[in-house]
Amino acid sequence: MGFAGLGPSLSVAGRTYFDLPGVAIVKWDAASQAAHMEWQGWASPDEFKGANDALVQAIVDHHGSKVLGDSRQIKVIQKGDQEWINTDWFPRILAAGLTRMALVLPTSGLAKMNIDDMVSRVADRLDVAYFATLDDARKWLAKPAREKIRA
Repeated sequence: MGFAGLGPSLSVAGRTYFDLPGVAIVKWDAASQAAHMEWQGWASPDEFKGANDALVQAIVDHHGSKVLGDSRQIKVIQKGDQEWINTDWFPRILAAGLTRMALVLPTSGLAKMNIDDMVSRVADRLDVAYFATLDDARKWLAKPAREKIRA
């Protein structure tokens, strides 16, 4: 059974929450105790929402507080998807317990600008850092969190 009908699996036991080749994979990363999303290319609005909703589910299932986002291969994020992130997804994932997000920078300059704009809207409630490599992002998540003021 796929998440929102878009992937082959949604499983706590298998720790894979979304898997659509060429789009994204979302799984629980036990080593970093984080929901891990690896973007693999462009996503339609339904695929984008399905992958991001899978992150929320992983945080809920594991009582987690961290996201490890590998955005190297993400393409431009459509305006409607950016608005959905800001008005729907961020409030839900913050309520689920997200406090820290480590993001590996996209190769697309426009995608990086899209991500910067979205994340800047919650910067006062979320500890976010950007990295060139997945290894550096994992190391940062392993360090103690800086305290953020919750609104």
